[in-house]
Amino acid sequence: MPKKTPTIKASKKTPKVAAPQESLSAFELAFMLTLAVIKDALDLGLEAAVGLGLVLNRITNFFIAPILWFWIFLRMHRPPTRRLLLTTATEFIPLIGDLPLWTAFVISVWWRKNRPL
Repeated sequence: MPKKTPTIKASKKTPKVAAPQESLSAFELAFMLTLAVIKDALDLGLEAAVGLGLVLNRITNFFIAPILWFWIFLRMHRPPTRRLLLTTATEFIPLIGDLPLWTAFVISVWWRKNRPL
C-alpha cells in the first residue's frame, strides 16, 4: 500500500495592509510641526554664520527631507513628492530659503489631509 503524503492547504487569508487613516492626530501634527519649526529656525541661525553656516544649512536639508517624506509615506501611503521636491529645491535658493518653507510644507500636508470636502 502506498504511503500517503501530507498535503499542504493554501491559506485563503490575504495579508492585511494598514489603510491610511482619515486624519492626522494632534500629537503627530505637533511633533512634525515642531521638527519643521526647529529646522526653519536653524536655517536663520546658520545664515548668520556665512561660510560654514551655508554648508551646514544645506546638509540639514538632506536630513529633514527624508524624515518628512517617510512620515508622510507611512502615514498616507502616498507621498506628496512634488511638494517635497519643490520645498527642498526652494530651500537651496539664497534668501528665499530663509522663509519657513518646511513649516509651510507640514501645514500644507495637514491641511490637505484634514480639510472638509
